[in-house]
Amino acid sequence: MDSQIPYSDLRARLRRLQWWLQEGSGAARAGVSGRLRQPAPELVDHRPYSPGDDPRYLDWRLLARLRRPFVRRGEARRGATLALIVDASASMGVGGVNKLAVAVELAAALAYLHLEQGGRVGLHIAGGEPRTIAPARGQPHLAALLRALETTRPAGRVDLGSALPPLAAAWPGPTHATLLSDLLQPVAELAGLGRLVSRGHHLDLVQLLDRGDTDPDLDGPCRLVDPEGRAAPLPTVVDPATRAAYRAALATHTEGLRRLARRHRMRHLQVDPACGMEAALVAYLRLPAGLER
Repeated sequence: MDSQIPYSDLRARLRRLQWWLQEGSGAARAGVSGRLRQPAPELVDHRPYSPGDDPRYLDWRLLARLRRPFVRRGEARRGATLALIVDASASMGVGGVNKLAVAVELAAALAYLHLEQGGRVGLHIAGGEPRTIAPARGQPHLAALLRALETTRPAGRVDLGSALPPLAAAWPGPTHATLLSDLLQPVAELAGLGRLVSRGHHLDLVQLLDRGDTDPDLDGPCRLVDPEGRAAPLPTVVDPATRAAYRAALATHTEGLRRLARRHRMRHLQVDPACGMEAALVAYLRLPAGLER
């Protein structure tokens, strides 16, 4: 599947998605809190929403009940910056469902919703043809973000743990970052992501794993090839024992990611790209606000 998405079609889907969430009924049916949240001060009370308020702190349940938008006082912050990081390395194009295509659509949805509420959004494409778009506001900026996303293709490799901290050094103050990736890189190499948090930023890990990643449809003699060229091709025979060993290794990797996330107070969400962008977005919005140490 090509990762390119028709610009006009995506804009129409995003407008429908925004209407569904803002109506309140959609958020209530899904149990969505509607906040792209980061750790915040203790809730005091509510106040009416004002243009420019951070959409992470909208109370969607209250909106669904009263049909008027309110933000949680003590959490509301104006002009918050959202940094979207899309992994466009070669492994994101492998599988029955193009993981990069769903990552691109999810990044576009998050950018759209955040910009609609007056926030600033920046974009980093990691791997493939790396590029960075500095945080800004407004509809012209959204058009630039969508053009960059719709032309992104999976290629090459990237070491996320070492590539992202230097990018974060240029962010204007505390930033909420969302990384969209399959995270199929050794956990030890991803440990550098914790440096973003140590600099005062907040990082969410959205891991897209296709069924081909979790339960490969392989049997008998085959030749395993690393799409990013990290390892030489490996002739092997896939049998029940091989599949069991793979599942155990993947479970160990996933638990390692969860420990890394807990240690640095990062939120970790694993999604199946076959479910589509809308389902992935709802799952992301339902994440708890913070993590206990």
